[in-house]
Amino acid sequence: MEKASVESSLCSLSLSPVLPRSCSAPTMKRGFLLHKNQKKPRGDQAPPTASSPSSAFHPDAFVLSFRSTSLTKPKVLPELLPIQPTIGTLSSDSLIQCRLQSTDGITECLLTPRVVSKILKTPGFPAPIKHNSTPAYRISETNCMGLGMFATRALNTGDLIIAERPLLVCIDDSCIRELRKVQNDKEAHNDIAEAIFQLVVDRLTKENKAHFYALHNSRLGGEEEKWRLVGIMSTNAYSENFNVPGIVRDNEESYSVVMKDCSRINHSCCPNVTTIFDIPSFSLQFRAARPISGGEEITYAYAGVERAYVNRSAMLKPYGITCRCPPCLSPTLASDTSCTTMASRVTSIEQRLFNHFHADTPASTTDMARKMLEISGIFQDARCLVREMEKEGMQACEGYVRAVKFMYMSFIPVRHVKTVPSNFDFDNRDIMKQLLVKTKRVVLSHQGEEHDDYVRLEEELNAPWW
Repeated sequence: MEKASVESSLCSLSLSPVLPRSCSAPTMKRGFLLHKNQKKPRGDQAPPTASSPSSAFHPDAFVLSFRSTSLTKPKVLPELLPIQPTIGTLSSDSLIQCRLQSTDGITECLLTPRVVSKILKTPGFPAPIKHNSTPAYRISETNCMGLGMFATRALNTGDLIIAERPLLVCIDDSCIRELRKVQNDKEAHNDIAEAIFQLVVDRLTKENKAHFYALHNSRLGGEEEKWRLVGIMSTNAYSENFNVPGIVRDNEESYSVVMKDCSRINHSCCPNVTTIFDIPSFSLQFRAARPISGGEEITYAYAGVERAYVNRSAMLKPYGITCRCPPCLSPTLASDTSCTTMASRVTSIEQRLFNHFHADTPASTTDMARKMLEISGIFQDARCLVREMEKEGMQACEGYVRAVKFMYMSFIPVRHVKTVPSNFDFDNRDIMKQLLVKTKRVVLSHQGEEHDDYVRLEEELNAPWW
């Protein structure tokens, strides 16, 4: 690889100079919120307007309704509802009931004006959903967890399993002002939450309503059984925030997303899928977090995989789940320590890498040697961390994609060092290419093919020097 290309590669992936995000996953419902910023615009396509609907959609593809007002064409949001609610003070009066309709399905929504505006202004919206030419999954009975999703063929890391339009998307009950006022009164809280969810469920089509009520309710038989919608939502909903600017923490304005097929995916503390919400097609994509064999069950983590066994078990108890993944069947102190310290170790490597790339240019041969040994140490630590996370089945964790990126970024200069480590031939471009392909697939799995990092890695892989 030429010097210019090496220097370009060092800066090709995103690296934050501030404290990075934790590799932990939110534990609300099935929530696994990855901040996938830096999306690559889909061409030069402008946000849709009332006069330029997408030809791929039905003419009344996006139907907005607020209270008794229904609109059959998209409108500029400030003209429709100039309310910009402050986070923490949302009320049901400042929400918009929306319907997204196309040949890919119908989704009923209850959203804030800010999120509706974000969706309408997203480049490429509305777009058709991406579908596999060959089905990659089936829904069938499991041994002990009811219905589940299974792979119908072998899948590689990053492969698309399914992209599905939600049945419904509803603002989470923790974001409603009336519910925050009664958060310590379970009876009053659930009564209001049930009424809010009912607004959305009542608007479902007959077919979608049947799919919704067929989903599992983990609260059946318990003291909260009478709140049927609350039970179905809490059991089956994924959590999403649509990356709206200004939202700092995921739980400040989050949404419950319920799917027909993907809500059938069962839990594992060693999940094999990641999720990406694609706003242009308004679909939730599920991609393989690691190689998956044909016939293997598709699993997702309902609880944060970075937590200790005791904490994970407590979080799964409301679902009535006793996890049978390897770390839960044979919990050890070493495994718990590995999981609970993963986030801080990823943060440490990122900070060291940032300091290395932003340090002053070496003034002498000695300084250059010290700098190369420093980056070699970063590479070794990142490589050990990646292997440890793979051993613990943490490939779906956000910290994993960051660790793989850091391993790739630190390897580029290290490959010119002849002294460490002794078991690597740094002049062998095959090793470099293998690491590049691995990084590209992991980035695809976690951030999608529109993300800047994936685009840059694809360009690197297609460069002439290979």
